[in-house]
Amino acid sequence: EQTTYQEMDAAIARDVEWQGATDGGSMPLAGGRARITFVPGDTRSVYLPRTKESYYSFVYSAPAESYENYLPAFSRLLKSLRFARARR
Repeated sequence: EQTTYQEMDAAIARDVEWQGATDGGSMPLAGGRARITFVPGDTRSVYLPRTKESYYSFVYSAPAESYENYLPAFSRLLKSLRFARARR
């Protein structure tokens, strides 16, 4: 419903086309399969589908001189991701 919403496949294609990102395939994340794009030494984007019409995106970017230093923190954040069950 957001005016800026872009379907996940289109967002991944945009990363590849506009940023020269590499499609990194998929990985298990929070009980699902996430798609990854990356620009080495610059940016990593992770797309996690939740429903047919929605997904979460997580993006890590840093200056080249500090990118590798902080990438492990981004990886820990992803590994710790859990979804709470809705209360009824």
